[in-house]
Amino acid sequence: MNKIKITLEELNTLANLMPSMTIIDLIEMVNSNKKRA
Repeated sequence: MNKIKITLEELNTLANLMPSMTIIDLIEMVNSNKKRA
């Protein structure tokens, strides 16, 4: 099982690319991806 590691810089970049998404949305997306994998 691979754990997804993300740096604050990457999180910042994602937030800038998708301003309509909140950090909570990103976390939920990552969690659902982990469950699917």
